[in-house]
Amino acid sequence: EAVQLQSSVEVGDEVMTTSGLYGFITGFEGEIAWLEIDDNVQIRIARAAIQRKVDTAKGESAEPTVDDVKNAKGKIEPAAGTEVDD
Repeated sequence: EAVQLQSSVEVGDEVMTTSGLYGFITGFEGEIAWLEIDDNVQIRIARAAIQRKVDTAKGESAEPTVDDVKNAKGKIEPAAGTEVDD
């Protein structure tokens, strides 16, 4: 299923990587994908690092949810030296 998703991703698709980065696919070089993570900021990632497409038609966005953070870490912890407002 993951391989099928990774091979079906096209330029312009919004995706989330296995490390939790969100961005838009801007190009491919074999098994390398270019991911635009901010205006005029692109990084190269392995195509295998694409975990899922972001479905904006369902109201999803590139903003990680609390569930995304919990699934990635198992629990939510603020970064050292930061305060969390209730």
